[in-house]
Amino acid sequence: MAARVSGGVNWRRGVQIAPLILLSACVALRANPPSDEGWMGANLRERASSRNHEKGVEVGTIAPSGPARRAGLLPGDIIQSVEGRTFGSAKDFVGYIRSLAPGTSLVLRILRQGRPITLELVLGKLPPEIALYRRGLAFAQDGAYDRAISEYSAALRIDPSYTAAYISRGQAAQAKGLNDQAVADCTTALGQDPGNASAHNIRGLAFLRSGRPDEAIADFSSAIRIDASYEAPYNNRGNAYLEKGNVDLAIADYGRAIEITKDNPSAFRNRANAYVRKGDKSRADSDYITAARQYQNRGLDLSRKGRYEAAIEQYTAAILLKTRYTPPIIYNRGLSYEKNGLYVQAVADYTEAFRFNPRFAAALLRRGLVYATKLNDPDKAKADWKEAARIDPGGKAGRAAFDNLRKLEGRHGP
Repeated sequence: MAARVSGGVNWRRGVQIAPLILLSACVALRANPPSDEGWMGANLRERASSRNHEKGVEVGTIAPSGPARRAGLLPGDIIQSVEGRTFGSAKDFVGYIRSLAPGTSLVLRILRQGRPITLELVLGKLPPEIALYRRGLAFAQDGAYDRAISEYSAALRIDPSYTAAYISRGQAAQAKGLNDQAVADCTTALGQDPGNASAHNIRGLAFLRSGRPDEAIADFSSAIRIDASYEAPYNNRGNAYLEKGNVDLAIADYGRAIEITKDNPSAFRNRANAYVRKGDKSRADSDYITAARQYQNRGLDLSRKGRYEAAIEQYTAAILLKTRYTPPIIYNRGLSYEKNGLYVQAVADYTEAFRFNPRFAAALLRRGLVYATKLNDPDKAKADWKEAARIDPGGKAGRAAFDNLRKLEGRHGP
């Protein structure tokens, strides 16, 4: 089995370090995880099976002297229930474990090579190096790479054999453009765990961004040989092939990445760029549109969760693709700017959305609201609402603008 597991449940060797934009999938990462949460000392991964009796959470690598090892769990065991409870994902399972205190005793129903077994697991206390590592993940998720590197380094001072900390530190270094450090950290990790697909993938990225595409391709290919279901190295190898002018190989790799992960805007965008190189405008346009819609959907989801800065990044990626969806995406980015208190940027986006589409009454409605309620400029608000009401007299935005105009004129006079 490939060395790649759920990012939320880390134990040294064999940890999947996903591309940074995916770290949000990790389980409740916090800069200061509580010291009283339960710890079992095992990597976990999703168990895909068409047979209901084999479904559950699969155990990956296990801490040498942790609670899972003492309980008798083995790599490949399938945890089907805990205290009679079943879990739909490794993420749910980990959240449950972390909600319990050290010393909690649990009855596990597992499947080992098709045979049902019952084990007792007594949760331990989170080791300090893992607490440091998780803080590093939380900082990296927020883009605070210097602080993340500091936490990973502290974890490695406690345990120099902590493979996942080397990989994550390498990833944070690569995100900062410190490619030599990223190569060094991933090389150390691979010395400890040669079968780690994530280490190959991150080192490949560092090679690629250092202008060494052949070495990058070798690393991405190693990651794929280790785990053919790992989407990221296909996408990254496609970029390396494209850099070398191997357009058809790049398109094939992007296609494989999309087969593995359908919601994959970067792969659609990259494949569109490759189609442009081939002169295939129709397929390029189709992929750009798909990428833009996926970026926008991610932005909407992040905005609903109150993660406005992350939403803005997704909207910006979509806007750069310049598709027919650009005006509403600019408008949605404006909403995120507004909700994040960046009113000047919000006004700029509403203005740009209206420039693209002079019938976009909602953009004028929102811009007027910002002028009236945040920037203390009732005259500009009045002008916006008059125009919105004129171009959309029977629509929702037009009626709201007319109502706002009446209220404003009632307060300030006609």
